[in-house]
Amino acid sequence: MEFKTLNLSRRQELFLLVFLVGSNFICVTSVSQQVVTKTLHDYLLTDYDSNLIPICSTGSNVTLDMDLALRQIMDLNEREQILTTNIWLRLKWNDCRLEWTPGSNSNLSNIMLTYNDVWIPDITLYDSAADEVMFPGVESFRAYVSSSGSLTYNFPTVAKSICRVNVKYFPFDTQECPLQFGSWSHHGFDLDIVNRNAKGDLDNYIENAEWTVEKIPVERHVLYYNCCPEPYPDVTFYIVMRRRPAFYLLTMIFPCILTSCVAALGFLLPTESGEKVSLEITVLLSLAVFLLLVSESLPPSSDNFPIIGSYFASSMVLVSLSLLQTVLVINVFYRGTNGRKVPRWARKICFQYLARFLCIRSNKVETIREKEEKEQESHSTKLDPSFEPYESATDTELRVVENSENRTEIPNNSQTLNQAVKRNGVLPSFVIRDPTVEALKDQTRYVRVIAEHYTQQKREADVNSEWRDLSNILDRVFLIMYLLVTCITTLSLLLQCL
Repeated sequence: MEFKTLNLSRRQELFLLVFLVGSNFICVTSVSQQVVTKTLHDYLLTDYDSNLIPICSTGSNVTLDMDLALRQIMDLNEREQILTTNIWLRLKWNDCRLEWTPGSNSNLSNIMLTYNDVWIPDITLYDSAADEVMFPGVESFRAYVSSSGSLTYNFPTVAKSICRVNVKYFPFDTQECPLQFGSWSHHGFDLDIVNRNAKGDLDNYIENAEWTVEKIPVERHVLYYNCCPEPYPDVTFYIVMRRRPAFYLLTMIFPCILTSCVAALGFLLPTESGEKVSLEITVLLSLAVFLLLVSESLPPSSDNFPIIGSYFASSMVLVSLSLLQTVLVINVFYRGTNGRKVPRWARKICFQYLARFLCIRSNKVETIREKEEKEQESHSTKLDPSFEPYESATDTELRVVENSENRTEIPNNSQTLNQAVKRNGVLPSFVIRDPTVEALKDQTRYVRVIAEHYTQQKREADVNSEWRDLSNILDRVFLIMYLLVTCITTLSLLLQCL
């Protein structure tokens, strides 16, 4: 076999030599670093028990420095009152058993150890609502250990906690959900928990579509329980968040206000249409549906009933009252069909005062009853009070008398004829019934019957017109009252929530 000789220049040979020496140095350094790390790892974990709290001297304790960074508000279930958050927990403490001298270990000042290799404080979320694992993924990360024995363990997790929701000002509410962390096994004499900062970290927070996080204040508490005389410290992060109300304004409040305004159209709808009651009932059912939607999304609490629920309930009461008023107006409208006349007090109040105040034109100031009284008075002044009418005698019919064979015309005097009737009990023999007069009398009676019929119809029409005008006035009064109360309730809702 023949080998070809490479012809390299002096410079290329020098470059190749430097490259080979550097590569060998890097490999040796890397191998030596792994050897040092492995040696240090074995040295630190020899006779190390991760189940024992690192208390190296009598009377001392372990101080846990704790911090929290909120990543995202995932969900707040108001009905079940459970808050789901994505958080980053940052724990720092000192373990005296994990100290070494960097100079004796190739200046190695830190090392990474797994969760099961070292002692990790049993931090517990007191108000946890998790089904199985309290902090999912807590065992999947590594602890950072420095040569001074300081350990830092940072891990992300999803926490489910109980949050008491106050829905009084829904959807303009602000909620405060506490995340209380503490040790479940160790009391304060062994493990002291302190907060690193005065507030939680929001630098990496991802905005939520429904909630805006305003701040995360932190408080440290020391509690004493009935079971144990030792103190139990905890660190509580209060997540203060405000709801974005735009969605609920467009889907709940605005349709409810619009539906309440539609109910006012029932007072403007003519009674003859026959749709006033059906319109009010439809509006009432719509408000009941809105109230059902609100009740399904809120917790069943009797302590803090939402103001919007009270508004829906008051709107339902107003629509129910408007339905009652509509039935009253319809009753008044058809009251004149049975010949009943409007009471005098109703005429005076409605036609003389309310009609003018509401700018409704009405010609009912002079009532039908007053007209009838005037007609009766004028008619009684024309008649003779001593005259008693009889069946066939009128002034125009009694004009001809018969005396023996001649016909003599007698004066047209009804008083003389009345005296003769009273004296004899019958018509005088000189009164002659003319067939023309008899026909005229029948025609006059027919005309009188027809006139009385039309007069009666006119009276009934006037009575019905009075009741119709009265129902229109009541409709206008109820409309103003409904609009006034609706505006007051709506403004009170907005002023209380904003």
